[in-house]
Amino acid sequence: MELKVIHSVELPFILNLPNDVYNTAVNFRGRNYYLDLQISNTKYKVKTTYQGKDAYFEVEEDEIPALVEEERDNYREKLRTHISWEVKKIFNVSNELEDISQETKVNKLQSIILYNEIDYGDNLVEFSKSMYSLFNDEEKVELGYSVLIERQLSVLSNPDLFLSGINRLIKAYSVLRDDFFVEKCTLHTLRGIQVTQFVDSVQWQGFKRIGKLPPIINKPWLPDITQQKLTELKNILQNGVEVDPLKSLTIVAKNLLEKGETRSAIINISAVLEYSVERKIRTSLFSKGKTEESINKILNATKMNFKDRCNKTLKRATGKSLVIDYPTEWYTVDTFRKKYRHSIAHSVLEPTYTDTENMIKEFEKVIAIVESL
Repeated sequence: MELKVIHSVELPFILNLPNDVYNTAVNFRGRNYYLDLQISNTKYKVKTTYQGKDAYFEVEEDEIPALVEEERDNYREKLRTHISWEVKKIFNVSNELEDISQETKVNKLQSIILYNEIDYGDNLVEFSKSMYSLFNDEEKVELGYSVLIERQLSVLSNPDLFLSGINRLIKAYSVLRDDFFVEKCTLHTLRGIQVTQFVDSVQWQGFKRIGKLPPIINKPWLPDITQQKLTELKNILQNGVEVDPLKSLTIVAKNLLEKGETRSAIINISAVLEYSVERKIRTSLFSKGKTEESINKILNATKMNFKDRCNKTLKRATGKSLVIDYPTEWYTVDTFRKKYRHSIAHSVLEPTYTDTENMIKEFEKVIAIVESL
């Protein structure tokens, strides 16, 4: 049988390229791949009905006349650049069927029961075993087929590799066409990647690789705001109060990370730490009677030496040194600064999402310490 997986997504912008297949070399997690990325700027989203509900499907512009009259007359919307990647494999399911245990088949049956919302009473496991015992040999073989097919389709499905290929293409395109209206994409900015699986040209199943939920849902995902917080927000807006730049820049850093802008995220969170230390020194020295001029002179002395500022100057102002009194936390942020913040300023280094996320978390811990002094 032929197994096929189609990965597809609509970009949030247009790539000014002709419809074509763009073979793209990608190094992903230490391995080299070649992806045939199909670009189309002539796709439409057409409204239809599926299982009694409104639904949409994608068609090429030249396919619209071939649609049934009702769909042809329905609402349709021109898509931005659509990119897809198709993976195929011929698989002889019979060769491995004997390796599928009864326990595995029963587990598969459990997932089918849950998916179809079958009433299983109080015990899913026992209900599944009981149902399996009623199956004839052919039905048990079909369960085994399903397990094997889904294993193979799972291997063929790789939306993260697809996303890496998309970003490789976007980067090369933006430079060669001098197009600064396009940008690196993430699951966040794409609102997920569609993965559709087929067996012998018949759709098996489809799903979206979404990463984090908030970007794709159309309802609030945070708990209801408290009355106190709501009142505070309204007062800030009504009275023109500026929000704390320290907190604001921290949110910006996290947002940049979600957009895949790891370099910018690191620069922002580094600025937050530096601002936090300077602000704490200023407010503490001012409360001790120091003048603005004398405070500026003290800060200028460590303008090019952040370690001394976090050590001697902060201790002079607050009685505490990040370097001496919090050695573990200082070592962590100092290592991150040297490895990423300084490297970014003098190279084309692009830190990974995970490293950037860890750096933001560790910096937040130290910023909280500084704010508490």
